[in-house]
Amino acid sequence: YQQEKYEEALIQYKKAWEKDPGNANLAEQLANCYFELDEFSKAKEFYRKSYTQNSFNDNAKLAYVNTMIHAMEIDSAKLFIEDYLLSHPGNNRAKNLEKTINKIIKWRDEMRIEYKILVLENINSNFDDFAPTIFDNNLVFTSNRTQDLKDFYGVKSDKE
Repeated sequence: YQQEKYEEALIQYKKAWEKDPGNANLAEQLANCYFELDEFSKAKEFYRKSYTQNSFNDNAKLAYVNTMIHAMEIDSAKLFIEDYLLSHPGNNRAKNLEKTINKIIKWRDEMRIEYKILVLENINSNFDDFAPTIFDNNLVFTSNRTQDLKDFYGVKSDKE
């Protein structure tokens, strides 16, 4: 793990976990590996096991919140951190996580107001489309599509 070889570390930690499934420190190490591998669901599971088996493990509790943020489970993260801060009001790491959550909620709420997302027939596709921009009052983007959409006017929204 220290060498950032998370897949290899995960294999070793799993073997150790089979022998000692009640070890809170081992659960946290497994969670850390899963987090680094972007497997947030598994990371949450093991952070939860860690702080459940050792209720004093504040690091695992805060890592659990951070993992929920990464998994975009913002409302659950907010509830958890608010509850945590009731008993740990001076914890700066927790306060910073709460600030992050509140910024995400604010951004999310502003996005709902400012933008309307529509499915556009013949525009939304399973192809890789990159760098959309408006040029000369037209939508321009690069894509790996086989059909050329130059001067294409057959676009319909899902609202029509």
